[in-house]
Amino acid sequence: MKMEKVDIPEGVSGTVSVRRFEVTEQAASLERLRSIIGGTGRGVPAGWYTGLYRNGSLWMSDTPDEMRDHWQVCREIERRGGRVLIMGLGIGMLVKYALSLPQVEHVDVVEIDPDVITLVGSTYAGDRCTVHEGDAYEIKWPVGTRWNVVWHDVWAHISGDNAPEMTRLKRSYARRADWQGCWVEDE
Repeated sequence: MKMEKVDIPEGVSGTVSVRRFEVTEQAASLERLRSIIGGTGRGVPAGWYTGLYRNGSLWMSDTPDEMRDHWQVCREIERRGGRVLIMGLGIGMLVKYALSLPQVEHVDVVEIDPDVITLVGSTYAGDRCTVHEGDAYEIKWPVGTRWNVVWHDVWAHISGDNAPEMTRLKRSYARRADWQGCWVEDE
């Protein structure tokens, strides 16, 4: 199981942008020090990455830590295959991974922001991937629609405040999913 950096084009749509950014060796060293002092264990190695920005603030990226945040769902997608539902498109890192697996028949993605869909969705949408514009909490599916794996990733920040929303989403998909999880749920 190996996620890879995304290869979506840079661009701007409304208040959302996709940009490449560099983490220099000096910045990486400072980041490692901050993660040690702050106890987060998160540090970004030097290199080039792709970021999704909303109103100028980094929303998500394809850094190794972001990839590690998805190890559990990657394992389940690889193991279960079939049909996958991803709540939150982001830069499509998880979508790219799922589509790279031959055992994945179809990926449904729900994204609320039309600007994210404009910038990222067309890279992945096709025969095996449908991007649905909608709210993860309110989207309606045809009766009997099921997924082998459902992943909820609609939060901008790691916070215990997200726990009630995670519970709400997991309850609403309990009868439609063989397995489901949420981004950084254990943290």
